[in-house]
Amino acid sequence: MKSYRQASLVEGLFSDKLGMMIAFTAGCVLRAIPEIVAYPYPTGYDVMNYYIPVLSNFNQDWGSIRGQFPLYVTMLHSISASTGLGAQETVVGAAIVIFGALSASLFCVGRSLLGLGSPKSLILAGGVILQISVLRTTWDLHRDVFALAMFLFMLCLIPRIDNTRRVRPKESAGLHLVVLLLILSAIVAGTNRITGFLCCITLIMYAMIAKSKAAALASVGAVASFVMFVVLGQNLWIVQNAADSLGTQPTGSQMPNQYNPENLAILFLSINGILIIPAIAGYTKMGQSLRLHGDTLGARALCLKIPLVVSAAGSLSWLIFPKAQSLVADRWIILFGVFVSIFAIYGIIKVLESLKTNHATIVGLGIFSYFIATSVAYEVLPYDNPLPLYAATRHYTEHFSPVTMQFNTIDIKDNSKMISTIYLINNSTAQNSVIVGPPDWKGFMQLYLHGNRTYAYSDNPSGLAASLKTSLHRPVYLIAIDTHNSTRFSISRQ
Repeated sequence: MKSYRQASLVEGLFSDKLGMMIAFTAGCVLRAIPEIVAYPYPTGYDVMNYYIPVLSNFNQDWGSIRGQFPLYVTMLHSISASTGLGAQETVVGAAIVIFGALSASLFCVGRSLLGLGSPKSLILAGGVILQISVLRTTWDLHRDVFALAMFLFMLCLIPRIDNTRRVRPKESAGLHLVVLLLILSAIVAGTNRITGFLCCITLIMYAMIAKSKAAALASVGAVASFVMFVVLGQNLWIVQNAADSLGTQPTGSQMPNQYNPENLAILFLSINGILIIPAIAGYTKMGQSLRLHGDTLGARALCLKIPLVVSAAGSLSWLIFPKAQSLVADRWIILFGVFVSIFAIYGIIKVLESLKTNHATIVGLGIFSYFIATSVAYEVLPYDNPLPLYAATRHYTEHFSPVTMQFNTIDIKDNSKMISTIYLINNSTAQNSVIVGPPDWKGFMQLYLHGNRTYAYSDNPSGLAASLKTSLHRPVYLIAIDTHNSTRFSISRQ
């Protein structure tokens, strides 16, 4: 009785709103750390090669933007236009805020889907956002984070709407929730291809298994939104593919193919390996503990189990189709890691509940101290000095996931040298010059290369430069990494 009263007292210290605010703030603080360390340069490959360049030239690039699931970038443009913030400030600021939203959505998952009290829901949210798969997602897959946050909020609504209609079938008290569910489902499906596909499959399967009218209705909106953006993107790709010209199409790739079973297996284990066992415990206990309040079908658990299984299938697709890069198993591995993290932290919470209070405190502090130490190290360590685990596997996984977050398309410490090199190009080459380099640097060139200069990129820059030298009547320069030069980059006339 005493322990029950103590638990009730602790529960009473938190309200859902306060818990969400704490979770949101914690997420924002954690996400801000790598940006503060990297300042004044941003972290994230897509940040430098996509988000900042297209936001800087939104009107000119709209033709291509609208065919690439444009909702998130359009939202960024609206924020930038209304606040007067620059492209980098908008992209980085939005990344911090949406990571806070993801943390808040995880808190809601704990409260609404897992039946946890506010303190344990905070532990769930905190434990999940500390995982490497989640941090890797927020590194540059900002649309994915936004879509995931909206997806989890959407999942929390479905059982609530179904239960409301079951208890009060003649009332329309849940109508506003149904409208919100439809809006969220359309946003998720229209924000990102992979998460949108996961959203559609989850809603369809849940509606069929749990006989959920809310999920069935939401699936209609999600599928319609997803198909619309996929078709728009395919049509635009056909037009752009016919119009590709110098500087926009990589050619002559001579790089070894990194998409192979060995690399994908190591990526899977390095990101998710430590969480598999506690995730299995969480998966098992979730179905048992959620058969409450007449929830005999375990509907709330099903909301999370379906995306876990679907993302698992995607992340292991390389076992059957080892060379099918179009299946993007590496992206599914990272997405699977997010759901594995939810089940793993839930499993840890349930195991700790079965221990004596003193033992649970010691074990819990040890586990979460490890999570905090590894996550902060992943955020702040220099790219050439990562954690031993990622240093050991970087040869296999670096193509898919950074070994630390202190990287965009090049090491953060080399950003100033890259910009200085581009300024040198602007001041020492003819305005009709063609600058040749790898695809990774095109974002820097879009932002800082001035005049009528063109950046042509290829996985084999020297081969492309030699080809252009003979076919163009324009000066051609090759930019490359120079390990013997303190400026880090060399420029040579071809």
